[in-house]
Amino acid sequence: MSHFQVLFLIGLPAAGKSTIGHKLAQKTGRAFLDTDQIIEDQTGISIPAFFAQYGPYRFREQERSALSYIAKTVTTPTIIATGGGLPCFFDNMDTMLRLGHVMWVQAPISTIVRRLISQIDSRPLLAELEPEQVGHWLLDVLSARHYYYRRANSILTDTMDLDEVAGRPSIFA
Repeated sequence: MSHFQVLFLIGLPAAGKSTIGHKLAQKTGRAFLDTDQIIEDQTGISIPAFFAQYGPYRFREQERSALSYIAKTVTTPTIIATGGGLPCFFDNMDTMLRLGHVMWVQAPISTIVRRLISQIDSRPLLAELEPEQVGHWLLDVLSARHYYYRRANSILTDTMDLDEVAGRPSIFA
C-alpha cells in the first residue's frame, strides 16, 4: 500500500467524517469505507448492540482488528471514515500515519452537539446522558482525544470547499 493511497478521516463523533468521506470519494473516484461498517460486517451486529453485549474495551479491540483488515486488504485508493475514538487506542494512530494520510475533520462544537442530541439513542457512549449533558461530555472527549487528533497530517473544517480539497495533489495525487 503506497503512502497517501489511503485517506483516513478522524475526528469527534458526529463531526461529519462519514458524510464528508462519501462526498470526497465521489469527487475523487476513490472507494469509501467506514470502520463502523467493517465492524458490523465482521461481527454481524450493530455498533450499539456490540457495545451493549461486549463493552467499550472489546469495541476498541474490534476497531484495531478493522484497521488491521484495512492494512491487509485495501489495495486501491480509498477514503476511510474512522470511529471517533479509533486513533486514541493501541497504536492505531501510528498505523494510520504509516498507511496513508490522516485528516482531522472539524466542525463547531455547537453543530456536533446538535447532531449528537438528535442521535442520542443510537450512540452507545451517550446512553447514560441527558441531552443537556452532551455538550460537557463532548468537551471532555475532545480534551482527552486532542493529543491524538492533532497528530493528523491535515485538517478539514466543515466550511472548506470539498472540490478544493479533492483537488489537493499532496493528498490525492
